[in-house]
Amino acid sequence: MEKKIQKLDKYTLRELRARMQGVLNKVGEEWGIDIKVASATYTATHATFKVEVASVVDGEVQSKEVAAFKMFASSYGFKPEDLNREFTDAKNRRCIIIGLRTRSYRYPIVCRIIKTGAVMKATARYVKQCFG
Repeated sequence: MEKKIQKLDKYTLRELRARMQGVLNKVGEEWGIDIKVASATYTATHATFKVEVASVVDGEVQSKEVAAFKMFASSYGFKPEDLNREFTDAKNRRCIIIGLRTRSYRYPIVCRIIKTGAVMKATARYVKQCFG
């Protein structure tokens, strides 16, 4: 079935993003890299998607957040080895540190909730408190 899009809206772009991600996953596997369709801006007639590409070393995606954590961890009171460190948050969820967003003043630490795979942002102070 051939689809013809007359107008761009958030629902159409969600479906389009998912389809694009499926195709880019295949390209990423072929090339041994990680490719993600990121944010988009749009009007009714035009859309622009951001695409992020990262190398994979020893099975670990080397995203800009990973590189930033390794480089600037000490500035936030962490060690580079704390990347991928597991902790339990205040809601009793097991989480893991997956990176750092240096441009995010309020919630710079990027974590993943292990059970759901959802990504969350946190303050450095909060994560350190959760370490115990």
